[in-house]
Amino acid sequence: AIFMLIAFASLFFKIFIIIMEGGVFSPSSNEIQISSLKRYNILDTNGKLLATTINSYNFYISPGKVVFAEEMIEKLASIFPETVEEGELLEKIKNKKNRLVLIKREVTEDQKNLIISSGIEASEFEKTFSRVYPFGNLFSHIVGYLNVNFEGVYGLERSMNNKLFYEDVVTSLDARI
Repeated sequence: AIFMLIAFASLFFKIFIIIMEGGVFSPSSNEIQISSLKRYNILDTNGKLLATTINSYNFYISPGKVVFAEEMIEKLASIFPETVEEGELLEKIKNKKNRLVLIKREVTEDQKNLIISSGIEASEFEKTFSRVYPFGNLFSHIVGYLNVNFEGVYGLERSMNNKLFYEDVVTSLDARI
């Protein structure tokens, strides 16, 4: 019983700290900020990055604010041709009951700036993180990967999941070999 009480107290304390540090709301009108904990790096024995975390954004459109839907969709299709299904997106945007429509996850800072400079109306950005593996899948059988909730599901990402929220993990791997 005491263990459970301590566990719940530490969880509530962690949530309290995140909220007090401003991790829930952003003052910017077009940026939603989520509370996520930073995930630290996985390094080889020489300090080379095998996995790291970068800032990114989930990009949404707010249908209630859209005036020129067809024009906006053409702009989106030119920026994200691989992810924008024009007919389906137009249907979602014309449905004003939808509060937000997810256009793309893990948008980079450069892509965000391109969206803003293109004048795409009703844009909303949720600040989040992306996990990057500089060596691609070369070490994936050992390093592993994360799910969309940023939880380790395989390899070191899973076995060192808790530690990676507090410090870097140095492996015995050597990226030079």
